[in-house]
Amino acid sequence: MALLNELIDKKTKEFDSITAECNKITEAFATKEPRKTALETAVKLREQAEAGRVEIQELLIKVKMLTEATEFLAVRKEELAEETKIAEAKNSDLQA
Repeated sequence: MALLNELIDKKTKEFDSITAECNKITEAFATKEPRKTALETAVKLREQAEAGRVEIQELLIKVKMLTEATEFLAVRKEELAEETKIAEAKNSDLQA
């Protein structure tokens, strides 16, 4: 879980960085930097930003699934502990 959260944080920072670069390119474009280069770079960065968003969404889904699985396993562990106690009690009654 911690690794996924770290990865989500990393990708969020990466997304923010790419967004900042897009803003810089927009400003550079306004100052008459060669338009073709600025436009190509902006398109590339937008694609990277979108890919980052998709990856973040996938990671959030994985975190949710893992959280649900962990909760299920915790409940199942408690159920099995109760069943074990009951079985041990029956076993000790039968041995007595």
